[in-house]
Amino acid sequence: MRGTETENGEHSTPEDPRPRLRRRFFASLVLLGLMVGMMIGRVTQHSGDVHLLATEPVNAGLRFWFDGEPGLRELAVDGGFVLDIGATGQAANGYLDSPSGRVSWRLHATEQALQLRLTALYALQVDWAGEPDERGWRLEVQVRD
Repeated sequence: MRGTETENGEHSTPEDPRPRLRRRFFASLVLLGLMVGMMIGRVTQHSGDVHLLATEPVNAGLRFWFDGEPGLRELAVDGGFVLDIGATGQAANGYLDSPSGRVSWRLHATEQALQLRLTALYALQVDWAGEPDERGWRLEVQVRD
């Protein structure tokens, strides 16, 4: 009767190709999961915060330069003007000379945005507009009579 041992030291059964296929299958699953996770991360990633680059006073107004388009929202406040700017940057303040009198302005950081506040001794009429420019994105705020 024949035994299970081989005479030349090798196994009597042929090598099973499945372990090699299993490794390839699991490696491809890991690679596929990594790629899908990276794609989902890119889609859900913030494009980055918008940053305030510069602030310039212009005649009866202010000009702000940003590296991208910020979210803008005007808030109704008695006795002044408030503009929420969805960006990060340094606080600043100063005065503007408009035809009706002096206007105080203050730019300060809140938890989510920068906030521009204009106050004066008279009712303010403020126009603001933003547009892309070769230096970045420009926001102009003008005080009018």
